[in-house]
Amino acid sequence: MLAKFPFNDQTLKTLVEAVLQLSDKLVIANGKRCQLEDELRDFQLSPASDMPSFTQRETPLDVFWVNINGVSTPLKKPRFSNLVKLSMAALSLPQ
Repeated sequence: MLAKFPFNDQTLKTLVEAVLQLSDKLVIANGKRCQLEDELRDFQLSPASDMPSFTQRETPLDVFWVNINGVSTPLKKPRFSNLVKLSMAALSLPQ
């Protein structure tokens, strides 16, 4: 599976950098930036079967991220806590 993932895709690299820059400006302290990077990569590489269901144009984004916040590690800790904080902060920005 890893061989098929587009690690060298420029769009993906730009997206990751944009997310990290937004995180610096919103909610993630510098000490947690590495954790956010790990969570983002974990989220991207996770199989759909590990994630809550999502139907485009039917599932509101805030509900989706609340459901993602319910995904936990084997130690029962939130798996994507920093990514959820960032996403909720971004969703709260006026359009």
